[in-house]
Amino acid sequence: MSTKALTIWTFIVTSVAVFMVSLGNLVVTTALPVIKHDLGAYFAPVANLVLSTVRRSEEGKASGVNNTVREAGGVFGVAVLASVFSAVGGYATPQLFVDGMTAALWVGAAAVALAGIAAIAIPPRQDVVPDSMSLLERSDSGDGVEACEPEAAA
Repeated sequence: MSTKALTIWTFIVTSVAVFMVSLGNLVVTTALPVIKHDLGAYFAPVANLVLSTVRRSEEGKASGVNNTVREAGGVFGVAVLASVFSAVGGYATPQLFVDGMTAALWVGAAAVALAGIAAIAIPPRQDVVPDSMSLLERSDSGDGVEACEPEAAA
């Protein structure tokens, strides 16, 4: 399965699982492990997708930007869902808690579904490494950075 297909699949399955959690207690035990698995299956391919589109000399910057965007997404996600929870529900009564949690889960499911739709727009992957040599084979010719750079036309 390609990285893009895996990314889209995890968004779809996660949004369905979050929707299932909002339906009630019986499906929570099924849906939460699915969400956990899909998030784990999402982060590694996205890092691979990001790092495969930059030169080796730029991998540190790309990794840093990827991690920063991931962390900022988590922070804003928690802030938005907590705001929805507190606007609709609260901790005063069990029913108020369920009302707030249900509304927050619906917003979360919608956000993940929109992200899945946006993932379809990811352009096809274009490797910047001109050949399929492994990193170990490249290290035989020096430090490996030069081997990844496209050769200048003579």
